[in-house]
Amino acid sequence: MTTHTEDALMTLLLKQRGRMDTFCIKALKDLISLSLKDVEIARYVYRQAPPSYQYARYSDWFKGYIEL
Repeated sequence: MTTHTEDALMTLLLKQRGRMDTFCIKALKDLISLSLKDVEIARYVYRQAPPSYQYARYSDWFKGYIEL
């Protein structure tokens, strides 16, 4: 059985947190590392719309999730 998804990486991370934590933390670490190396990637991540009204930006949930 093949699984197909059209969700972007950041959407998948949000959906899988709490289920695939090892993968999510590794992916977030890599995304943050890329953002530190490339200003355009950092801008893109920073400017993403929030997943809900709970956050001002999409990346706002990263810190709370990683600290758990």
